[in-house]
Amino acid sequence: MTEGETQINQVPDELTMKIAALLRNGLGTQQTTANSENLSLGIKLGGDNYALWATLMKKAIGGRGRSSHITGNPSPPLKTDKSYPGWEQDDQCVFTWIIQNLESNLVNNVSQYPTAKALWDGLATTYGSGTDSLQVFDLHKRANSLKQGSDTLEDLWIKLQGIWMSIDRRDPNPMKDQGDIQIYNKKTQEQRLYQLLTAVDDKLEPIKRDILKKEPLPSVEAAYATIRSEVARVTILKSRPSDNDSTEIGLGLAAKDSQQRTRFRPKEKEDKSKLFCTHCQMKRHTKEQCFRLVGYPEWWEDSQKPKNSQRGRADGRGTSVTGGGEPTGEKPKGSSGGFGGMAATCDDDLIGHSYEGDRWAWY
Repeated sequence: MTEGETQINQVPDELTMKIAALLRNGLGTQQTTANSENLSLGIKLGGDNYALWATLMKKAIGGRGRSSHITGNPSPPLKTDKSYPGWEQDDQCVFTWIIQNLESNLVNNVSQYPTAKALWDGLATTYGSGTDSLQVFDLHKRANSLKQGSDTLEDLWIKLQGIWMSIDRRDPNPMKDQGDIQIYNKKTQEQRLYQLLTAVDDKLEPIKRDILKKEPLPSVEAAYATIRSEVARVTILKSRPSDNDSTEIGLGLAAKDSQQRTRFRPKEKEDKSKLFCTHCQMKRHTKEQCFRLVGYPEWWEDSQKPKNSQRGRADGRGTSVTGGGEPTGEKPKGSSGGFGGMAATCDDDLIGHSYEGDRWAWY
């Protein structure tokens, strides 16, 4: 092979190597970009919420395929290994994710750790590990005394879960035998069920009693689901017209109907037995009501023409009619005297205008 041919063959080899290097660098850049995306949990570690924060953080990091950087399994490569630069790049991304989810007052204290695992272990030692009896006592006290108050049911549930997770971390199940572990977990579930029912608002007392009547007792998660369903049902019913509203509407209609009936109800009969007219000297009306002074109504003539009665004299004396239909000319028994030339009597065996209707009275 001549020298020129050798140079021609070397050109494609060099070009291939450059393309391969560009591809490697390009893929590495894409991988780094993907790993360097921000990670936000929605909550930040503040010291007293480590159990919940650590659980969420571990899942978030694992979801991006980088769990080994906080667990140490598998072990990181040696610094002399060709894969170390890539691993270091990923580790720095995980380190940044953890820092992004810490409260600002904690960052200065932990930013000097060399690797993500060292940072993770340091946070666990500072905020999560240990079995300090005072801390365990405080957690159990908070779980037993927590009340819903103005919180929603969902907020109360989140608070209880945070406390329970902290208890599980600081005061774990001490049993070794599998049967004993299950018994211990069952008693823990019952205790947490009581804590939930104690914390829930007292207005839900009926549903709490129903839960406690069940045999066997439901898990704390099932109890929460039942209470939540009841709260949703009550909320929906409140958005509709309530029975009280219907009752009020009914009472309003009844009151209106009563007012209308009162308006058209005939006036009750007035007791006029003690009334006396000083003008005509007759009873059952007063001078202000006397027809001789105020005038006779239009219906007076027609209404005072009973079949078996005759018009009285103008001097006020009434005319009674005997059984034979002839006027006697005597003042009827029981009469109070003539009024307007008509007889006014309450005697049942005399025929004439009865005062029961009081049609002669002026209203």
